Amino acid sequence: MKKLFVFGCVAVLGAAALASCKKDYTCTDSDGTTITYSKLSKTEATAAESGCALIGGTWKKK
Repeated sequence: MKKLFVFGCVAVLGAAALASCKKDYTCTDSDGTTITYSKLSKTEATAAESGCALIGGTWKKK
């Protein structure tokens, strides 16, 4: 029973850690316009960063 409890705690903490991996980013274009992207996963952030680069913008993590 003790092993099952420990395993359950580890599973819950692991799920919580993965859920909090989303971050906020900004893209500022050459005109000074800033677009804020909230709670993006790593895959989403990579795609948005590519789009920001296409318009000549600066990509930053908040």
